[in-house]
Amino acid sequence: MAELRDLVGSLASSSAQKFNTIEQFMEKASRKFLALEAGQRNTQAVLQDIQTQLGSVAQAVAQRAPGTLPGQTIPHPQNPNEHCNAIITRSGKMTVDPPARAQEREAPASASPAAEEEAKKEVEVPAPKPHL
Repeated sequence: MAELRDLVGSLASSSAQKFNTIEQFMEKASRKFLALEAGQRNTQAVLQDIQTQLGSVAQAVAQRAPGTLPGQTIPHPQNPNEHCNAIITRSGKMTVDPPARAQEREAPASASPAAEEEAKKEVEVPAPKPHL
């Protein structure tokens, strides 16, 4: 009978240890689950913000007239009809003078030929490097 008591006692202590181990595991799993839920709520909030921002960008793009720049361009204060045209090639060459307009072609040439040649020279500009 003593052997039976010892066997039942060891079984009870073994069961209690297993129960404690299972309780500890459940507590850890519960904490991890709560942390995952908090992370998911944060992710959902960020996604909602991104959707809101994307919606406002899409609305702004839809309201812009096709073929126009997104920003407000500022005309030259001295002559609002004058525009700057710059052309940069892939090799980095850039022309100094813009293409002549019809009005300028009709106007008499008042500059010296040397000044015209200097204005037509190409300026060597290094190619732009991408920012990574």
